[in-house]
Amino acid sequence: MKKPVSVAVLEGKIVLGVLMLALTGAIVGITLWLVDEQNSRAEAAVVETGAQTETAAAAVPRLIDLGLEPFLLRSTLRGVIGQRLVRVLCERCKRSRRLSAADLASDPRFAAIGFRAGEMITDPVGCERCGGTGYRGRQGVYEILEVTDEVRPLIDGKHDSTIVDDAARRSGMTTMLDDALAKCRAGLTSPAEALRVVALR
Repeated sequence: MKKPVSVAVLEGKIVLGVLMLALTGAIVGITLWLVDEQNSRAEAAVVETGAQTETAAAAVPRLIDLGLEPFLLRSTLRGVIGQRLVRVLCERCKRSRRLSAADLASDPRFAAIGFRAGEMITDPVGCERCGGTGYRGRQGVYEILEVTDEVRPLIDGKHDSTIVDDAARRSGMTTMLDDALAKCRAGLTSPAEALRVVALR
């Protein structure tokens, strides 16, 4: 089975290769844009080691842990793309329903991720076409951390990924959770699948 990949790219002439990064039974890809060809050693380390992170922001301290100097990362990093895979609901058997107050009371995670009573959600059912799982195929959920003027000073080896993530979100970053919830509301996947795959923040 083919696995999703990301490619590490330098703004020079070097393309270092493919990143296939395993994260808790799924695949997360992190694509890095760097300006200077002297960073190839650090990028090669990422390719060989695998930057296993739950969020795009967590790639920043991870790269520093791998040996990249914070001042060099701060001056060259342009962005990080995080990716996770969610299973897609089977078109033949999926079933839509309206969330009730009882649903929210029985599973507080619905409210924690932004669902409200009366919203439509879609659940897996299972049929012959999907092998009884209720799902058929996978689709990526993404977040793109752009290194803005607010984010850049935080790449110093002293601030953790939560601080970087908060700054990126204030700058307008759509998180993987946001993307997963949009796919839930579009009937492409289920809330249970979104919660299984994507970290709550």
